[in-house]
Amino acid sequence: MPRLDAERVGAWRGLVRLVDGVRRELDAELTLAHELSLAWFEALAALRDAGGRLRVVELATDLGDVVSSVSRRVARMAEQDYVERAVEPVDGDHRTVTVALTPAGRAAWREANVTYRRVVQQRFAAKVTDSDLVVLQRLLSKTAL
Repeated sequence: MPRLDAERVGAWRGLVRLVDGVRRELDAELTLAHELSLAWFEALAALRDAGGRLRVVELATDLGDVVSSVSRRVARMAEQDYVERAVEPVDGDHRTVTVALTPAGRAAWREANVTYRRVVQQRFAAKVTDSDLVVLQRLLSKTAL
């Protein structure tokens, strides 16, 4: 196993700075153009990718966040009519909260996705060659949680 040398620490710190910087820019652009935070966009995207409906616990897992934080986010998103919450019995648990995209939520995601893709294209994709992508995908598969 390679040791944690200065090059590896530097590469790690550079990756963190890149991701943090792009995420800050995405949040700013989405908020400015669509009054939609990156956290809300990612929740809408996760719901969309799942066919429009998930349990809160599944959504939290997809987002890599804690259930209580996602529950609060979902409550605020429901106030804006982006999602609907429903308590539905699942596997005998009568407290399970399911979240579903509304038409307004789908429209918000669709509009914001244009901005999201533009920022990712400018800050990341335009700079990654096909061979870079192969290496990056291999690295990500080795380090995936």
